[in-house]
Amino acid sequence: MDPEQALDDFRQRLKGYEKVYEPLNEELDDGIPFIKLIDVGKRVLANRIHGYLQSQILFYLANYHVQPRTIWLCRHGECENNVQGRIGGDSSLTPAGVEFSQRLAKFCTYLKAANSYF
Repeated sequence: MDPEQALDDFRQRLKGYEKVYEPLNEELDDGIPFIKLIDVGKRVLANRIHGYLQSQILFYLANYHVQPRTIWLCRHGECENNVQGRIGGDSSLTPAGVEFSQRLAKFCTYLKAANSYF
């Protein structure tokens, strides 16, 4: 679809929603579970959120970011089980793993100071 046509279609649908939209009144609706995002998450209101699924949805919405950003994924440093060829467990880091963790901490500190990714 042409981008201008898609935008016009979206605006027309918004006008239709505005005709029937009824905002929540927090004072009257205290028995109804809801999550309300204000200004794309600058403020999050949660009311009577119970249970796993509702909590997960609240967590997702409260931590949602609309700005592009870099997400860094990193494995742990080398551990004793890695050296022994074992997978899983909760073993200690080897000296190489400790060095890796220290270098990673320095790298993150550098990025934060440079304000480039944090």
